[in-house]
Amino acid sequence: MKPCLSFLLVLALASACRQPATHSPAAVEAAMSHYDSLIRKTDADSIAWIYTADGSLGNIAHGRDSIRRFLQTFKNVRVLEVSSTTKNITITADTAFQTGAYTQTALVNGKDTAHVRGSYEAEWLWGEKEGWKIRRMTTHPE
Repeated sequence: MKPCLSFLLVLALASACRQPATHSPAAVEAAMSHYDSLIRKTDADSIAWIYTADGSLGNIAHGRDSIRRFLQTFKNVRVLEVSSTTKNITITADTAFQTGAYTQTALVNGKDTAHVRGSYEAEWLWGEKEGWKIRRMTTHPE
């Protein structure tokens, strides 16, 4: 085989093995940024829908309805700021594992300010129609 043909074959194989743009760390980061924006809005319904149907929020809530009910108990909390920083993302097929750190500032009962920070682990699943959804999210407050 001629050298230029073998080079083209290597390029074609590399392109075929490349993950789709939706399966990139940047796409998972975008999904996490969307999650952060929903936390900031304290939108329990939308937050529940970013989870898979059987998704888990730590050991506290399992399934969208349970997650929604749990989050609705925080009606006295107004999130002022939230941010997350990714430390690592590993993607295998349609599953992404993400670790990082988060900070939140919230107003409780309209008068007390709470500052929370810690680390998180998220397992995301890709669905053709739904995009990235959280299968499991665990947080470890400091």
